[in-house]
Parts: sequence; structure tokens; C-alpha cells
Amino acid sequence: MARYALINGSVVENVIVLSNINDFQTSLTLIQSDTANIGDIWNGETFSAPPTIESLPPDWGAFNRGLFLNEAYNLVRANPIDAPEARIARSRLEAIGISLGFGGVLSEQDYGLLALLWNTTIQTTIEEFKPSVEGVGGWVALGAACYLPVSFNQSTGEMILS
Repeated sequence: MARYALINGSVVENVIVLSNINDFQTSLTLIQSDTANIGDIWNGETFSAPPTIESLPPDWGAFNRGLFLNEAYNLVRANPIDAPEARIARSRLEAIGISLGFGGVLSEQDYGLLALLWNTTIQTTIEEFKPSVEGVGGWVALGAACYLPVSFNQSTGEMILS
């Protein structure tokens, strides 16, 4: 028995063990290897691990600019219950958002504060203006597109730190 890498172009798509190579039919290239792994790169002589892709830093500014035109967010923002904590949370959240929208930086240690302000804003919104599942879905998509280390609870819209 021998171990083989199935190669498509230059990428290992699978690794299999065969007792007889002639018993296996494929359009892929088979190279005997005891070390190749799925995803490895074959350069014609050796296998190497694929290059690592460093994750991109979060683009909080793009996220905040996206929220500027987001209907679900604007309904939440504009419809607080009549309570001081609702007004305070919104004004502080907006201050952070304005800063980030113009190139400000949010450090990881501040994510908890951001989540607290966001969640207080959501919790202190008049019930009929709280975000729908579709509205929250828009936030999830926007956050993913901006590489944010947060997500949102689909049913409540509250921020979840990753």
C-alpha cells in the first residue's frame, strides 16, 4: 500500500492510500507521498504548505459609514425609549462611530465598551422599531465585509464579541 496525493493543477485536492495505482481511475495527477496534505502546493518536485493569508484588520470606519445608510440601524438610532440611559448610550455610540468613520482607531480593549453601548442602544429602542431578522442580517453581512471581530444576535440585534 502506498499513499498518494491527488493534484489538480498544483494543489493537492485529496490524499488516498492505494494498494495498486492501476486500480484507481482519475483525471487528476497522482504523486506518491507520505507527507503531502490537502491544500499543499506541488511545484513539480516537492510539496509545500500553502501560504498563510493574514487576516485583514477590522475596518470600523467602513462599517460605520455603511450604517449611516442602513435603514434598520437608523430606525434603532432614532427611536429610543424616553430614558436618560437611552440618550447617553446613543450619543456615546454615535461619538465613537463618527470618530471611526473619519479614520479613528478602536483598540481591542475597547470592544467591550462598544458592545455595551451598542447593546444598550438596542435594548432601549422602542419595541416596534427594534431590528428585524433581515435588518440584523444586513449588519452581519456588513460586519463580515469589514472584517469585524464581532457579530450580531439574529433575534435581538445585540453585538456579540468574537
